[in-house]
Amino acid sequence: MGRKIDVQVMPYLRTLHALKMGQVDIGFGLRVQGSSVHLPENIVVASEPQLILPTSLYALAERNIQIESLEQADHYRLGTVRLESKAQRTRRTVQNNVYYYKDAYSLSKALQAHHIDLATLEPGSAQVVTEELGMTLERLYDYNYLEVFPVFSNASARMKDPLALCQIFVKARISVVKDGAFEKLLSDTNMEHLRPYYNQVNTHAGQCRITTSADQNPSAIKSTSP
Repeated sequence: MGRKIDVQVMPYLRTLHALKMGQVDIGFGLRVQGSSVHLPENIVVASEPQLILPTSLYALAERNIQIESLEQADHYRLGTVRLESKAQRTRRTVQNNVYYYKDAYSLSKALQAHHIDLATLEPGSAQVVTEELGMTLERLYDYNYLEVFPVFSNASARMKDPLALCQIFVKARISVVKDGAFEKLLSDTNMEHLRPYYNQVNTHAGQCRITTSADQNPSAIKSTSP
């Protein structure tokens, strides 16, 4: 894309705030159908998600926990990453058994220390923490899908035309997939486990938009999830 990028790591909610305020330029936005995890208003987003990841309940393999429904999870202490503000959180399970953490690493540490029984993770995070913390996790139950979108600040003084930059990004992503560079990138960055979850929708270059109030109601938006 012909641009130098300075990468900053921060909790998801702080990233959204920084994007809306123009403090950061590019990030990744999340959407979970049927929940209060949605894209904020007035940011630039690609029309199709880059990743579609199953969200699942995980446990330490040594615990030998069996889960076949979300209702069964009500009997356990459930940990999840904080992806929405306290005011936005929907009642997915009994609230007094749900514990929120700033990121997947702190969530997994809590699971390892037996502070919680179950953790809500997607395959990418589960793979990383398994390697970093030396944990053996068991994927118990898939209950939804997490859509991951490249998003661009509509308030940054460093970007004259964020919509055009988003279009360039989408075009570049399509190009690297077609010429095989994408496969090499996954291999070089030890992220081959994410290959099955990259969205293979034939997206036309230039399909980007500015989010509106309609994005605050994900149930009204057509999902691209399997």
